[in-house]
Amino acid sequence: MVSRESKIHAVVSVVGLAVLAAGAALFDVSIWWHQATVIGAFYAVIFGGTHAYFVVRGGGGDVPLTARKRFLLVLGGLVVLLPLAVVAGEWTVGPIPIRPVLTAVILGVLVWYLIAEGRAGYRATMAET
Repeated sequence: MVSRESKIHAVVSVVGLAVLAAGAALFDVSIWWHQATVIGAFYAVIFGGTHAYFVVRGGGGDVPLTARKRFLLVLGGLVVLLPLAVVAGEWTVGPIPIRPVLTAVILGVLVWYLIAEGRAGYRATMAET
């Protein structure tokens, strides 16, 4: 039997394909950053859509609600920071270039996520024993 989570993911995948088709129709995808933005939006919908649905509903599925919220927080951060790092180019604030700072922040977000998920997984296994 197909799980509720799989059904929702199938619907979210169709929505993601619609975002991809609409983005390709609305933007000139021959420009590399337009293409990257459309594909990034597609992946954000695909990877975040099911998690967002269950967070709004208040739970459900196999993944704990707190893990879904952490994932959406990181996904939201990356959706903002990655395009900003691309657009920033050679911008500076005083003598400090922006791109290396944004790159460090992006890496910090990813490391934080890995540590938070690892710690949560460790606590979940220790609670079972």
